[in-house]
Amino acid sequence: MVNVGKYTAEDIMRMVEDENIRFIRLQFTDIFGSFKNIAITASQLEKALQNKCMFDGSSIEGFVRIEESDMYLYPDLDSFVIFPWYGEGERAARLICDVYKPDGAPFEGDPRGLLKRVLRQAEEMGFTGFNVGPECEFFLFNYDEDGHPTTKSFDRGAYFELGPTDLGESARRDMCLALEDMGFEIEASHHECANGQHEIDFKYADALCAADNIVTFKLVVKTVAHMHNMYATFMPKPVYGKAGSGMHVNMSLMKDGKNAFYDPDDSLGLSKTAYSFIAGILEHARGMCAVTNPLVNSYKRLVSGYEAPVYIAWSASNRSPLIRVPASRGIGTRIELRNPDPRPTPIWCWRSALPPGWTASERPDAPSSTDSNIFELSGDEREEQDIHSLPSNLKDAVRPCGGTNWSGRRWASIFSASMWNIKPRNGTNTRSGLPPGSWTGIWSGIDRGRETHGASCGKNRKVAGGRSRLCRPFSVVRHACISAGPRIGAGRSGRASLCGDRTGLRGDGSVHSRHHSILRGGVLSVRTTLR
Repeated sequence: MVNVGKYTAEDIMRMVEDENIRFIRLQFTDIFGSFKNIAITASQLEKALQNKCMFDGSSIEGFVRIEESDMYLYPDLDSFVIFPWYGEGERAARLICDVYKPDGAPFEGDPRGLLKRVLRQAEEMGFTGFNVGPECEFFLFNYDEDGHPTTKSFDRGAYFELGPTDLGESARRDMCLALEDMGFEIEASHHECANGQHEIDFKYADALCAADNIVTFKLVVKTVAHMHNMYATFMPKPVYGKAGSGMHVNMSLMKDGKNAFYDPDDSLGLSKTAYSFIAGILEHARGMCAVTNPLVNSYKRLVSGYEAPVYIAWSASNRSPLIRVPASRGIGTRIELRNPDPRPTPIWCWRSALPPGWTASERPDAPSSTDSNIFELSGDEREEQDIHSLPSNLKDAVRPCGGTNWSGRRWASIFSASMWNIKPRNGTNTRSGLPPGSWTGIWSGIDRGRETHGASCGKNRKVAGGRSRLCRPFSVVRHACISAGPRIGAGRSGRASLCGDRTGLRGDGSVHSRHHSILRGGVLSVRTTLR
């Protein structure tokens, strides 16, 4: 949350009693950025504040094995805030927590703890602060008659539209008021380009605080949207043929109380540190996409014809490249990274952006600014200016990331094992989207690098043993048939087919898919969750 003051354990105990708060949510994030929480009653608060609240880490994606499952939650006292949407007698508050091991050591796979370690490295290099200002976009959709979220909206508004055309105006207003009640400083809110698309901007903060702000922001947006009988999603590209949602990230480094990116003697007002930071991100941009754009669906947004970046370049004067330098100078000098999705955990985004800037600190020459509209350049012109493309799919993003050494050492081993071993199975060769009426969600089949069955088919598919299985579409996100990989049955092609029979949007914003394949009398169940 926004840093509104330092609290002690006694302060929190007193506020809980004075405000008649009945429940406290101990919140933390898993390795994929999904908000988790354990709810305790006020009677257990003192125990939690003494770091004695334990949970089963083996039940959390990417944490630990079942034989080493005990984990402890250490609340960050400054993150205490009261939720504004509960009535008297039902009031609840939250504390964001770090994850620790039983021996009192920070858990290596806790995203928040990893960011803290990177920020300490920045301090050792003389930087006293890393400020981040995210601009997060989202969609508001209707529910169907059964209460399931859809990708439909009655809203027909466009950029900066107002009511009554902007049908999400009331919900967006209540989101801003709830965020202000929780300590946010809201700078602006407005309708975005696509029907049903919105943006709310809040003031920048230090990196850790900004990461907490984003996960809190998503919770508030989803909660208030539900109160208005609408469904909020941060999926990058939920609707084919429409603009997708991004999370532009404004960043600046501070040193000795001054903006380290500013140099009044430079023609563009940028310091050597700023040029080096830009150079480092451009050098590692393709590998960073596995973190900043972690879904198959992410690469349906990163296509030409919209405002999302496609090419690896930077500019101080236009919005087509990967990095833009806004016009503000002095203390407001910053760079804007334009490719991240609103979906991934912000902690990984911040953590992935810092080390590339450091690795370029000794670079003798800064990359040249690209001031023309890159989308209008020919292939030869882009080649002449040494402008390369971002990955066209998740598989191509994971490949360079897996071998990247961003900060003098590889990422934490638990992160590598959890993230990189999972993502190659979810790679795809789709990018610009499928034709209207085809599947536009998370999944698409992949068979040794080629698409096997990318749309909802409704056909019988042969599986092991010669049996047929009907591929059935689910309500919102249609499924895809996926090859199981090595030969594990007697299917028609020698490879067992995995047919999705339950795929859709959950109420918490996740997309879930369950696949089954008959295997010599048994059933192989593959469950993948991407939120």
